[in-house]
Amino acid sequence: MAVTHGQIVFRHWKDGEGLSEVTKEFRTLEELFQLCTDPDEHLLVDRVYIKGTTEKGAARRLALVFQSVTILNAGEESFE
Repeated sequence: MAVTHGQIVFRHWKDGEGLSEVTKEFRTLEELFQLCTDPDEHLLVDRVYIKGTTEKGAARRLALVFQSVTILNAGEESFE
């Protein structure tokens, strides 16, 4: 199986502007991980769309949609 490309949709809140969405592209799962964990970005992951192929070349798509958000305190970890 191989990932061919994907999109990640972030939500971002700005005082005075409200809620907006930012979409970024990725080509590998490593790029997706980097986009999700960038400490300089203050964006919340809302949706992830991944496209790829099976070992036999059949197209596959996966959508991950997050319904809630938990904001952790500084230094707090959500899982080990």
